[in-house]
Order: sequence, then structure tokens, then C-alpha cells
Amino acid sequence: MTIENRFRRVLGDGAAQTRPDANDHRFRGRTYSIPFEDVWQASIAILESGLRGCSVRLANDRDGIIIAEATATLPRRIDDITVSITLDKDAQTRIDMRSLSRDGKSDFGANARRIAKFFEMLDARMTDLPRSRLARATTERR
Repeated sequence: MTIENRFRRVLGDGAAQTRPDANDHRFRGRTYSIPFEDVWQASIAILESGLRGCSVRLANDRDGIIIAEATATLPRRIDDITVSITLDKDAQTRIDMRSLSRDGKSDFGANARRIAKFFEMLDARMTDLPRSRLARATTERR
């Protein structure tokens, strides 16, 4: 790893997003065998009350887009968050996320940490769903 890459990794480049081919598994997004509505509601709840400083600005379940912002106090900074929730070709619920600094400056890794924390919390909520809901989701797909 070059010195420039190490420096960028420590300071962050002001943006982070999920990609199916990301080297780090935390940034590959998720695909769940769980109904869209359950993933949608859990995502909104996490953004509204689970992640510090976040607030939802727009939630459009028809297009599967949630727009939020996160405000950091030190240094005072606003990050823009976009969460995309769709159904893939197999009718599985797919979720991806992007978080970027509004001013485009270094974020000291805050956006990457936010995405990792969001998916950690979402994975926990999806695992904790009652078995009856998971069974219903499985039979509804068939």
C-alpha cells in the first residue's frame, strides 16, 4: 500500500458507498430473503434513532429511496446519506447505501464507519425477526 493510500485510508476521502465487488465485506450491501416492508421499516428506524446525528429527510417506498443527513458536531459537518432498497431479479430485498461529506472534505473515515454501523444494526434486526415472519416470507416467494 502506498503512502498516499495509507493517508487516504486514515483521513477518509469524504465518501463511502456499498458495491457488490467491494474488498471489505461490510461494504458489499445486503440481500435479504425478507419482505421489502420489513427491511424498509427497519432501515428508517435505524436512520431516525439508531445512528447518532442522523435524520430522515425523504422516504419514498415506491422508488425504494431514503434520503437522510448526519450532522457531526466536531468538526461541524453535514454528511448526505442515500439508502436504496429494491427487489432483485429473484425477488430478494436488496439494500445499498452511500454516505458522503457535503463539503467534499476529509471525513476521517466517518462515512465508512456510518455504513458499517448501519449494516451491523440492520443485520441484527433482520436476525431478530420472529420466525413466523421469516417462514411467511419464504413461503410467499414460492
